[in-house]
Amino acid sequence: MKRATREELKKLIEISPEAVIDLIMALYDKIEEQGIEIKKQGEKIKELEERLNQNSQNTSKPPSKDRFKVIRKKKETKNTNGKKTKKGTKKPLQMVAEPDERVELKLNKCPECGCNLEAEALREIEKRQEIDIQIKVITTQYEAEKKHCPNCKKTRTAAFPQNVKARIQYGETVRAMTVYLTEDNMISYNRVQRFFEDVAGLGISQSTLVNINRELSEQLEEALAEIKKRIKESPVVGFDETGMRKKLKIEWLHTAATEKLTCLHIDDKRGKEGTDRAGILPEYAGTAIHDFWKTYESYGKCAHAYCNAHIIRELRAAEERTGQPWCTNMKNLLKSAYKDKKNGKQKGKRMSLEKKRFYADRYDTFIQMGHSQIPPPEKGKKKRGRTKKSKELNLLLRLENHKDGILAFMYDDKIPFDNNIAERSFRMAKVKDKVSGAFRGAGDVFFAAIRSFTDSARKNGLNIFEALRFCFRGFSPLLIVNALFSS
Repeated sequence: MKRATREELKKLIEISPEAVIDLIMALYDKIEEQGIEIKKQGEKIKELEERLNQNSQNTSKPPSKDRFKVIRKKKETKNTNGKKTKKGTKKPLQMVAEPDERVELKLNKCPECGCNLEAEALREIEKRQEIDIQIKVITTQYEAEKKHCPNCKKTRTAAFPQNVKARIQYGETVRAMTVYLTEDNMISYNRVQRFFEDVAGLGISQSTLVNINRELSEQLEEALAEIKKRIKESPVVGFDETGMRKKLKIEWLHTAATEKLTCLHIDDKRGKEGTDRAGILPEYAGTAIHDFWKTYESYGKCAHAYCNAHIIRELRAAEERTGQPWCTNMKNLLKSAYKDKKNGKQKGKRMSLEKKRFYADRYDTFIQMGHSQIPPPEKGKKKRGRTKKSKELNLLLRLENHKDGILAFMYDDKIPFDNNIAERSFRMAKVKDKVSGAFRGAGDVFFAAIRSFTDSARKNGLNIFEALRFCFRGFSPLLIVNALFSS
């Protein structure tokens, strides 16, 4: 619309006042349309800004997805010799008293002036050691005698070892290394195939590598049943689920984990059907730790405690969006309660009843503060059904309705503050997902079964490679699982 001058408007008023009124009304309509459009654009910009500001500190996104990563220096600690070492590093190399091989380095002449030193007396020997490994292919031939029994009148053959079943096969070390590299260290079949060919000169096909994993997963059936049984008997269990790619669809990896055991189950359903087929929650009667996924709430046989790490991230996100003080106060309250419990546990003391009451009362106070600070939901025009609530109000209502489960860590020392025991159990599964791109065939089932066994063994301090060799030696993996609880 072309902008009119003051003189043109004066003339128009003298000629036709009605035309001026129509013009003003048209401008009002245009301003109203633009106001609605600006409001929509503002909401869209706010939504995009919120999405841009999402990171591992205020959502469930992993740190690897953060756009701007903060590099944290490793803490330095002093070892027994007083030297500084980075926290988490292994023990330094130490010289052994009896090396496997000795190499004598003679000094027959002076390296500087060339003087002959053969007749000079030996003063001292300086020692240096090099630690290395040798990868060598060893072929073992088993020669079983055949004899005719005069009593039975039959030809008998000496028994082969129980793990030697074929005329020619790969041994326990090759098979254990295959599983160790593919399922525990998440290396692709193609790279494992190249590893054996380059390092040992073994031309193992990828189908053979897959069959080795299949063989072990079938052997683990009894061991996994025992792991499930032990988890059901545990007082506190963490539950969670994550998506895994298979061909062109998403499957769900369900986990049930304790400090000592892990059980993974792959299913095409995320909800109650998949959790039921996992076979633990329907019969579990202890305390289940999880997030606010509705499926978990449907199991009434067990008590429920919630992951406070999720809650703190949501409170931080609400704080960044709105700046409302109740979010900051509630976040600091949960952190302070956790810190008090942790410090008391280190000193061998339990949180006092007075402190528990203090934190519970302050919790209620901040809930009321939230109700006073969060604006009520706006009723939309001509919309049926319930009024849409804001993210902050939904969070506040969850905190209000699940107070006992959120603060359960204060009242029971066995209940942790967060659900890290479950989240750690499939952290490496996401690495597997990235490495493989997507599962094909029954690879997802093999992975869930084998990872359940190896993660449980690692939690109990077992050497994973030796545990796998034990299984391929012909022994039942159930023996290892039972040994974990024999003491």
